[in-house]
Amino acid sequence: MNELIVQAENLCKHTRHVVIRIPIFEQGLSSLFNTLLQLVQQKPYLIHSIIFDASYIKEKSNKTIRIHCCVYFLFFQKINGFYTGKYIFCSEHYPGNITEYLDKSQNQYENKVYYGNLSLYENINLELTKIAIPNVLYGDYACIHPFRNDVKAYNWIPRIDFPTRDSIYFQKFVVMLVDMINVRGILSH
Repeated sequence: MNELIVQAENLCKHTRHVVIRIPIFEQGLSSLFNTLLQLVQQKPYLIHSIIFDASYIKEKSNKTIRIHCCVYFLFFQKINGFYTGKYIFCSEHYPGNITEYLDKSQNQYENKVYYGNLSLYENINLELTKIAIPNVLYGDYACIHPFRNDVKAYNWIPRIDFPTRDSIYFQKFVVMLVDMINVRGILSH
């Protein structure tokens, strides 16, 4: 714990704010909560914000909302009174492959898909308000899927995404490959 406090204090010398990110669905969450609780009890001024990171959520459901609210409730029970900084709920509803949300019969190159980040946040915040947990701020991954895809980018097709409150409109641009010999022939005339 002392090493963590020293690291946080040194970081505070070089930045204005320190933010702690809690990955909600990681193993060892209880241990992380206990460590964070000790840090906040000893040096509450070091932590500006705590991000509850739900990572990728494919669909909004009552079960999803209940799970998140339980995690927050357990955390707030332990930390209430020690910490006065900001709380942020962060998730991403953006798929790793946008066509995950489409049926095979739907247009795979130009379409719209449901985007539920804000709606999920509003539902969770409403439930947290009912159990007297202070206003939790909104965060997201800015339409970037939170898991890294290390697969090679062969057959990559450029795409423009336009997110709105509830949907993402997208259009893929298919580049036609042209026989270079024909192109050279046209250019030489």
